[in-house]
Amino acid sequence: MPSRIEIVAWKDDAQRTLERAQVLSSRANDNLQESTRILTKQLPSKLNEVTAQVGIAKKAHTQLLVQVNDIERIATKLTASHQALIDKEMKPALLRLNKVLKELEQVEVPEFLIPSESGTTHHLSDFVSWSELDQLRHNIQIYEENCEKVSKFLLAQVSEIGDKFRSGSGKFTHTMKLYDSKVAEVKVLMNEAVGKSPPKNISNILLSLLKENTSLENELASVLKMLTNHFDQCTLAAQWNTATDEESLQVLQEDSMELPSVLKEIEAIHDIIENNLSRANQFMELKMPALEQVLNQCEKWGHWYSKFTNEDIISFLLLYLKCSELYDQSSLSKDTEEDSALASRKKSPVIEYTEILEQLHHHYEKFRSVYQKNYLTELHHEQFVYPRQYLKQLDEYLNVELLKLDRSEKERRRNWLQKYGEYIPRQFFLPGEFNQPQVIQVLSEGLDDVDSEATIESEAKLLELIKKLRA
Repeated sequence: MPSRIEIVAWKDDAQRTLERAQVLSSRANDNLQESTRILTKQLPSKLNEVTAQVGIAKKAHTQLLVQVNDIERIATKLTASHQALIDKEMKPALLRLNKVLKELEQVEVPEFLIPSESGTTHHLSDFVSWSELDQLRHNIQIYEENCEKVSKFLLAQVSEIGDKFRSGSGKFTHTMKLYDSKVAEVKVLMNEAVGKSPPKNISNILLSLLKENTSLENELASVLKMLTNHFDQCTLAAQWNTATDEESLQVLQEDSMELPSVLKEIEAIHDIIENNLSRANQFMELKMPALEQVLNQCEKWGHWYSKFTNEDIISFLLLYLKCSELYDQSSLSKDTEEDSALASRKKSPVIEYTEILEQLHHHYEKFRSVYQKNYLTELHHEQFVYPRQYLKQLDEYLNVELLKLDRSEKERRRNWLQKYGEYIPRQFFLPGEFNQPQVIQVLSEGLDDVDSEATIESEAKLLELIKKLRA
């Protein structure tokens, strides 16, 4: 049986080993806590921050893409629809007006139709208000030029907005590529390590470190518990308890002999835990720059996004509204500027100009048509046909009807006198003796030259002109 001195030596050795193990265990636990903090708090926190910023950037980029597309769409629609209205409505109306004006230049007005300007041949175009027409066409040209400048400037701003967006989008894409290549993998490893997703990566260093540290922590606690138990037993044995049997002392002796190897095991666990902390720090040092880089780039992109939306986008929208107003400004706008209610309901200048052009086209088309189809025919009727009809009626009245009436009256009077005249005293007025109606002289106007050579020649010219225009 071991002596009391040997047992006390065992106890002292167990105490020294336990104290050394406790020191190593304390260091190891500190390292375990630090590793756990790094792997389960610091890294996830940074990952969550980066992921959140990436999510914000993605959402902002998506919204911005929609805004830029909307800007391109509304600007293109505004300029294209306005130009389409000009091309479809106003330009054809102007061409039609110019065409009928050109036709007026080809229609002659003979000198005999304008007595005050004899010796001069005119055309229908000489009776057009050219100064007003030229002013109208000049105003339309200015309006078109102004609208073209507005459209070009607006589309140039759209192009500039697009260029700025593509530049910012390129930076965003670069950040997302960096995130996908450097950060997304870490996030997957982290999710697998904390159990948020089933492990797929065979070599997941984070999962390995956490599992190994948990195992080492349990093993360290087990060994420390064993050493504590051994020390307690040695303390009891050192009290020389006669109840301690020889077999138990034999076990204590064997355990005491194992203390160096147990201490080495604790030191090995300590070293592994310390190495794991170093690996965790190295992993953080390796991945943190990429995380910080993505975070910084997201922050910079966020500043660019705010500046772009608050300055460029807003400025463009204000410009868009101003351009819409400029499209509605023309030489016709002055008529409605004072009446805001009317101005708010007024038509587009394109429509107003088109309506004016259509009205002028209708007027001059009617002018040409009336001249060719109505005026000359009516002129011939009034100058030649009607005077002859009038003269014929007058001749028939004077030389036929009136003469017949006069002869009939004279015959009636003679018959009456023959029948009753002898019974009338001579002092009486005899019927029909004085102041009997008779035509002494006929005064007329516009009938003297009805059949003169000059009239016949003028009529021939007019009929020739009518025939020519109807051909």
